[in-house]
Amino acid sequence: MLVMDTPKLASNGKKIILIGGNSAIVQSIIKSKLILNQYDEVIIICHTKYRGGVDNLTIMDNINPISASSLVLEYINQASRDLHFDLIISNTPTNETAYCDDKTLEWGLLSARLLPALSRNSHVNRALFLGSSLALIPFYHGSLYKRLKQMEFSIYQKFCIPGNGKIAYFLLPPIAGSNGLVGLGRIFAQPREIWINNILSALTSNRELIVPKGLVGVVCRIFLLWRNKHALSIS
Repeated sequence: MLVMDTPKLASNGKKIILIGGNSAIVQSIIKSKLILNQYDEVIIICHTKYRGGVDNLTIMDNINPISASSLVLEYINQASRDLHFDLIISNTPTNETAYCDDKTLEWGLLSARLLPALSRNSHVNRALFLGSSLALIPFYHGSLYKRLKQMEFSIYQKFCIPGNGKIAYFLLPPIAGSNGLVGLGRIFAQPREIWINNILSALTSNRELIVPKGLVGVVCRIFLLWRNKHALSIS
């Protein structure tokens, strides 16, 4: 694990933790630089070597995935009473071959382990979990990634308290420009810039379940109604 001390920004009593710093969507958020002036500290957590820039960031990489949830929660719980955290969690690799490594599988389970604890933690202001809209579609492209996202969403439904405002879950569409987009992934793809803005705006809102617009959003809503288990507001 590498921890880098970084210059402090204007104090506002808030830090943000980005879990999955090497994911394409988190890398895009970092490159936008829109979060740097909003937080005292921006913390990147990865289970492999961080591959992005390090200006004004605190890097915690090569984390043991088995102990990652304990590390995150201890870091949050040891903070002073008046300090609050936002989190963006994007820890599930989409590349199926990556799961040949047991550590990667453990890393892919991290969001499911964190969600119940974050939903009731007094230091957490907002925690955004980046899920997958295509994972809702039965019989489409079965994979370990899809099963992990289905489990993550089920845990979100079980533990997220309507109106609590701490947890937001994104049913992200396929992101245009991502590697390996084929079939429905290519048909349903939406621009990366739109979703970077949606994710950042959700940090200061009370939206709970964020579903895409357009055809993929219609499909998501149909399957949410079909499951008939969701009591949270959909936006």
